[in-house]
Amino acid sequence: MRQAAPDLKAVPEPAVPSWKDVVGGKAGKGSAGSGATPRFTTQAVAGPRFSLAADGDADGLDDGFEGAVADAFTPVYHVSANERPLTGFARFADAPTQSVVAVRSNPPVPPTSHFRVVPLGFATNGAGQQVSVLRLDYLTLWNWDDGLDITTACRADLIFVGGFIGFNASLLLEGLQAHAIDNERSAALVAAPVPAPGVFNTDPAAYSAYSYYTAGHEGTFTDTSAYFVPSQPVPAGGHINLALSRAKHATYTFNPDFLPLLPGSLISFAYATVDLLWISGQIQDPLLYLALLALLDGVFFACFVEHFTEMGGFIADPRINVGEPGRPINGSSFIADGRLAPKLTVPLW
Repeated sequence: MRQAAPDLKAVPEPAVPSWKDVVGGKAGKGSAGSGATPRFTTQAVAGPRFSLAADGDADGLDDGFEGAVADAFTPVYHVSANERPLTGFARFADAPTQSVVAVRSNPPVPPTSHFRVVPLGFATNGAGQQVSVLRLDYLTLWNWDDGLDITTACRADLIFVGGFIGFNASLLLEGLQAHAIDNERSAALVAAPVPAPGVFNTDPAAYSAYSYYTAGHEGTFTDTSAYFVPSQPVPAGGHINLALSRAKHATYTFNPDFLPLLPGSLISFAYATVDLLWISGQIQDPLLYLALLALLDGVFFACFVEHFTEMGGFIADPRINVGEPGRPINGSSFIADGRLAPKLTVPLW
């Protein structure tokens, strides 16, 4: 008897940690997803071109301050080499849908970053101080997702394995296809001691990062999105290094080359099923048994994996403040697009 296959229609629901718990040190220390320790780079970043004493997005924070604090934590992006010639970072028309007007490609560096700064409120840090807390969203918006870089043979092998052990391979392939517009992102949760009770700190240098979020294949069966909570808050000027996988553009705090994309539960199920068929005598030919194990190795650890080729780290330029949903600034009305808006409105912490 075969085991019941995992439900491939189920979409992972990453636990959303409370930002007050994270800042207060009550949240568990997150991992980057691979056991790798994220690297941070300390370097000066040119200041934002925003006038002070202006609040174009009506969120209560000065636009100049928003630009400066976003710059203080902006990631160092490691964009994979060997992207397709016309695939790159997009600029959009000032309209409520994402209409591409320009692309930085071939190669797509330095990246173009669209960012957003939103005040979350006040919390108490681990030292008992009241702090003002911000969410920093960093959007890496591509004109195209070129689909997972796999061969026809890999697709055929997955379909064969799916049929042999009892899962629908087409559901996996569906989430890895190419498509126009690829809205990727990362985010940072930062906080600073308040100058007075209930007053936001407006000194960008006073902030430290308490948690990071990286998005990968969000809302699909191959979701690799992750949180990372550093052991000590990262002070302003410490820029996390992020890698963007080739073609799919998922974001990681480590080099993701050959990172398996199919969930561990599915991989374990596949190997366990083949072992069960062998032990129960339904597979009697040892060569067939070994061939199936080799096929699984190829599918899970060579075919359905991320690809990444290092070509150095870059600070994004330009870095554009998009404002808030409903109050966009800097020609960023495109953030109302239904493919992008939820990334700014659904809580991350």
